[in-house]
Parts: sequence; C-alpha cells; structure tokens
Amino acid sequence: MDTNKLAGYMREKGFTYDTLAEKSGISRSTIARILNGDNATIGQIYKLIDALEMPKDLILSIFFPNTIC
Repeated sequence: MDTNKLAGYMREKGFTYDTLAEKSGISRSTIARILNGDNATIGQIYKLIDALEMPKDLILSIFFPNTIC
C-alpha cells in the first residue's frame, strides 16, 4: 500500500484522521496504524475507498501499487 498517496488524497479531500474515522467506521487509532505502514484488511480497504469516494485508477495505485493490470 502506498501510504503517502493515501495520506495525500486524504488531505486533498479535506479529511483528517477523525473525519475519516467517522465516515468509514474505522477507529482513528486503526487509521493511524494503517497510515504508519500496518497492513489493512480487505474490509478496511473497502471502507476507506467508500469513505473517500476514490476513483478506480487511484484505488489500484494506492492499495495495489505493485500489481500489473
């Protein structure tokens, strides 16, 4: 996962850890751990994608950066 891109997109959309936690249903501490490099579950990834309303190309580049499509 490209956490720098994820954090950048959060800033672009005006999200803080707290607002993302509220909108995604993921705890603030879990979001902080994910952005610090911990692995996210597929369920957490879906919640982040939904909360941030991410376009498909960005989803691939953030969550699956080493995948060839």
